[in-house]
Amino acid sequence: MLKFQRCLKGPASKAGFFKVSQDEIAIYVGFKSAEPTYCSSTTGFVEGLWRYDCGELFLADPLSGRYLEINLAPNGAWWSCPFSNVRVRDLQMDVPRIEGIFSVATADGWNAGFSLNWKEVERCLGTVQGLKGNVTIILGGCPDVEPPLQNLHSVAPLAAVDFHRPQEWLPLDQLCL
Repeated sequence: MLKFQRCLKGPASKAGFFKVSQDEIAIYVGFKSAEPTYCSSTTGFVEGLWRYDCGELFLADPLSGRYLEINLAPNGAWWSCPFSNVRVRDLQMDVPRIEGIFSVATADGWNAGFSLNWKEVERCLGTVQGLKGNVTIILGGCPDVEPPLQNLHSVAPLAAVDFHRPQEWLPLDQLCL
């Protein structure tokens, strides 16, 4: 796994890790944290996971501007959404379904992951070619307040405090090990 090197306030101050790989069937994403787990008790498909600890995958077609966001919590709760443009949800499209969810959460940290079939990506984005993406992790979230910037980690170096910046995301092969 690779360590998150930066948060939205500078160098990463909390220990978060990620792994992205792909094959002809799917993209595989894993998250790990050595920080105490702060997790909602809600499981299944649920919005608002970013208020707690969670890992996120963003995938975009830079030609169309369409992108996907997928969130995964330490307890296996997940959420996904297709966007037709920056922060514009595509309400006509069914949400992308993820598979192979695993999660292990303890007081000392957590480890979670999922796979996303390329057929789902193509259904939502119209292509699997030339994708850009970002991997993020939120550590020490809090449902009652906005998470502090030092708790928001991003692989792509973002110019503003906003994960929804597909123009700044990296080519997918730069995210994969």
